[in-house]
Amino acid sequence: MHQQQCACCRLDNITPERGQRHCVKNRQVQFLIQDVHFPEPAVVLEGLYAKTLVQGRVVELSEGGPDGEMFAVVEVEGLAQAVIVPVRCVRETS
Repeated sequence: MHQQQCACCRLDNITPERGQRHCVKNRQVQFLIQDVHFPEPAVVLEGLYAKTLVQGRVVELSEGGPDGEMFAVVEVEGLAQAVIVPVRCVRETS
């Protein structure tokens, strides 16, 4: 009797650490956000972390935009590039 396989088992699903083929359907998995093809990784990050507090050090303040709003340039550990945040949105940490 031939056992029917799901589509993911017929594909080349080889785990790098084991070198074996297995079906991952209905299994908990992990992956890097940079490997996400849809939606864009930025959308994934926003959905997961939009309300997460981030800490950093203010390295510069802007003179303000056309409406007079001031911005802080903040270095965040783990990010290669500083972020720019409205000063009204930053809170000093203790």
